[in-house]
Amino acid sequence: MFGFRILQSLTIVTAFLVGASAQADIPSLDALDQQWPKTDLTDAKFMRDELMVHGDRNVIPPLNEPQFLPLPLARHVAGLEPVITVSIDGVERAYPMRIVAAHGIVNDDVNGTPIAVTYCRICAASMVFVREVGGDRTRLGMAGVSLDNNLVLFDEATETWWQQINGLGLAGAYKDGTLQVVASKIESFAKFKTRMSDRRDAVVLRDSERSRIPLASRLAIDLPSEAGLPPGVSPIDRVVIVDERAFSLELLRQERRVEEDDLVILWEPGRLAGPDAFGREAGQDVGNVDVFRRGEDGILRDEAYRINLGHTLRDLVKTGEVHVLPPEIERVLPDELQ
Repeated sequence: MFGFRILQSLTIVTAFLVGASAQADIPSLDALDQQWPKTDLTDAKFMRDELMVHGDRNVIPPLNEPQFLPLPLARHVAGLEPVITVSIDGVERAYPMRIVAAHGIVNDDVNGTPIAVTYCRICAASMVFVREVGGDRTRLGMAGVSLDNNLVLFDEATETWWQQINGLGLAGAYKDGTLQVVASKIESFAKFKTRMSDRRDAVVLRDSERSRIPLASRLAIDLPSEAGLPPGVSPIDRVVIVDERAFSLELLRQERRVEEDDLVILWEPGRLAGPDAFGREAGQDVGNVDVFRRGEDGILRDEAYRINLGHTLRDLVKTGEVHVLPPEIERVLPDELQ
């Protein structure tokens, strides 16, 4: 079991979130109280000086009226391009990661369920939430600040602040609450098309005016310190998080199949890296990951997981286990996967 010390903060240049023309309008930490009168920032789960301010709320405009194309007509997405896929009550949707990254948030409604698909380029975290707070539907927006190298969200109904990487309340009326997480996958568009080959109703998010502007593969961000990370994990290595366990992508890439306790994790080539802040693997094949959990009946079922950058382990795993090369876990190939 590993404990993690606090990592050195990332120095995020303002241009990461806002254009150069808007840099002069960045509010100060002291001005936040006036800009957020409904959010009690004096009773928050952070110290004021832990925040990094990037601009006013929705400095990155969320996509609030997403448009979709039937899967056969989605020619704006390349085969190996990463997509965030969601299945709710039999409805299948794919959100190209570059489009979500351009907006930070896509507020959508899937078969009557209000959801927010989110992506943080600083830590390569894609999270999908039910956008309901206190039993009321609302939309999520960008608070214009980051905390612990992760973007902060807010809901329009109560203006509570939420941590993007886990949906935990940070400040405001529901600072002790949690946004409900919706299970999602990150996979290549080609793999999604193959899975949906017999489905006529699968749809894909269309480009917006903002997403048509190419994202920079790298951003003006200092590399985080390696202090506090377990041996074998660098701050910009990709890691697969399941429960409180982390598996380095390099381990999965080399082993292809890993089994530990009730988990079975598979890796196969065929997906390009997503648009994270550091862009070290831009254009490279990082592969597709599938995670299954074996039930008491012996049947493997899909299990939710996250793929983030190594510097997030302090927040995601804390006292959990980290598996890296050289591997120290026993691998058994299940009969059904021979």
